Amino acid sequence: GGTLTSKILFQDVIAVIRNFMDANPKTYPIILSLENHCSPPFQKEMARVLRETLGHLLYAPFDPEFNLQDPDHNMADTHSKRMTSACYEKRKAAQKIIARKKALAFKQGDELPSPEDLRGMVIIKGKRLEHVPAGRDIVIETTDDEDSDESDDDDDDEEAALKKYVNRDKPTRGDLEKLSDRQIRISMKGRKEAKQKSKAKVVEELSKLTIFHGCKYKDFHKSLEMPPHHMHSIGESKISKITGKALPKVWRRYNQRHMTRTYPAGARIDSSNYNPVTAWAMGCQLVALNFQTSDTPLILNDGRFRQNGYCGYVLKPPSVMGLTGSLQRSRPVQLRVRVISGSCLPKPKGAKSGEDIDPYVEVMVHDVHHQKGSKEVYICANHTTKTFNNNGFNPCWDEETFAEFFVHSPDVAMLQFSLMEADLGLDDKIADSVVPVSCLRRGYRSVLMHDKNGTRTGPFGFATLVVEIQYRL
Repeated sequence: GGTLTSKILFQDVIAVIRNFMDANPKTYPIILSLENHCSPPFQKEMARVLRETLGHLLYAPFDPEFNLQDPDHNMADTHSKRMTSACYEKRKAAQKIIARKKALAFKQGDELPSPEDLRGMVIIKGKRLEHVPAGRDIVIETTDDEDSDESDDDDDDEEAALKKYVNRDKPTRGDLEKLSDRQIRISMKGRKEAKQKSKAKVVEELSKLTIFHGCKYKDFHKSLEMPPHHMHSIGESKISKITGKALPKVWRRYNQRHMTRTYPAGARIDSSNYNPVTAWAMGCQLVALNFQTSDTPLILNDGRFRQNGYCGYVLKPPSVMGLTGSLQRSRPVQLRVRVISGSCLPKPKGAKSGEDIDPYVEVMVHDVHHQKGSKEVYICANHTTKTFNNNGFNPCWDEETFAEFFVHSPDVAMLQFSLMEADLGLDDKIADSVVPVSCLRRGYRSVLMHDKNGTRTGPFGFATLVVEIQYRL
């Protein structure tokens, strides 16, 4: 992508993952999504690193010989008469994983194993060679351009903008911003020819270690017929197009047996994020965000996964799985929130000195609304309290009336509390807390506030709000 990031060795990344798995042997599976632009020799080296570093922790059912091989030989010296207790425990745990792999017996076309079945394992999403005849060259060319996930939707936007430029139409400023000088100089014909010539190459060694095969999205009705281990990667611009074309129900049905990964647009070179609520409402399992930017979407993501102890996995609600009717209620839930007071509220960025803060609270509900024509769109409603001057220790807003919100999809909607400080010019955000609407409880509640990194340390260790929650189903 175009983000300003430093380089890091692939081997170092895999080594860190192995260390984490060794320290957390009961963790739910880690999914590695490989956006692979390497040449065939380097792909073979990637496969070697994955095999040797992850060993028995790598779940590769399409390579039975490797998948079920004896646990790592470096756990104990075979020539030694004694085995340390630590090595013995590691080897015993490894043998249990191998036994679970044998019990799964996953084959092409089977239903995907559950996260519970894959505890303590690593699985890979990338490109697979579905049928490789014996004796065929290990390098196979594929015409699918999904290898470069980050470019699919951006290519569509760039092509539309380039067409306006080439046809001498009047492009908007937004269209021109999507074009680089190089793109302006080339013709539409030359660009299409260049795209047809570029083909992704996949080597057999890496393909055999991959379980999730990335396929380009064209039509969900056709995608429903694909094997469960085939999955789509869909950019944020396509999310709105799909949900605006009366396809949400089909997408949710697809996600009941398949996986979908969504990701930010490549044009977000500032590493900002798109709102994840719509993708969650569609049942998408992997909603990728830029974790280096602590904006509202990342805070929503933090609140979504806090409900399950930060294990990285949350069960999709029955309505998203199609088990209890429609995602949207026939009558919206009436949610009423009243902010009463705060306690031990820190200064912006946790500063230890400076003037007393002038805090106020912004309450927001992030929701998905079903509109006419089977379209579903993201909506956000908000309420702001009055400002309490010069008091961050125990401000008391004590609102007399409740802020009312009508929640259309309570199974995926999120309630956000943002603690702000009134200032000259741009107000400062101090802390946030996000709670899924489905996890709310009636009555007087203490809301724990978190810093921009989602933690409660230092000056944020005791920051809380007292609120009153009421809702009517």
